[in-house]
Amino acid sequence: MAAFAGSLGCPVLEISSARVESRHCLARVSSRRVANCSRTVTMCDVVDLPPGLYQRLESQISSDKVVLFMKGVPRAPQCGFSRRAVSILTKFNASFRAYDVLVDDNIRQGMKVFSSWPTFPQLYIGGEFIGGVDIMESLASSGELLRLLIDADAI
Repeated sequence: MAAFAGSLGCPVLEISSARVESRHCLARVSSRRVANCSRTVTMCDVVDLPPGLYQRLESQISSDKVVLFMKGVPRAPQCGFSRRAVSILTKFNASFRAYDVLVDDNIRQGMKVFSSWPTFPQLYIGGEFIGGVDIMESLASSGELLRLLIDADAI
């Protein structure tokens, strides 16, 4: 999408998005207001997920205020990135639910499509995708992650 906005020759000023669900797919609709352009660019990505998987992922994401999709479990992370993500959340004494993506390949592959994020861990706060461990570290160092966790009543 950034390439499309860039092809207009203008920087993106504002991005808003929404999810629209049908029976068998997820559509992400993004609107971008672009500098020095007289219109808003609307784009729609349709992501095909197996029947029922979208609902299952939504249910897992909404199962708690803070949800971490990771490799392994908090007591035994299976990769360094997941270990760092757990460390960040525990440093804040955050209450969170973790899902081991190595246990279920449908969840692992589905989450990559659902979030448009190809790697793990993936953090959700209040049902919103936050990002991976690098973003978590950046937000933690700026104080923004603490604010998000407080706003979600997770600490």
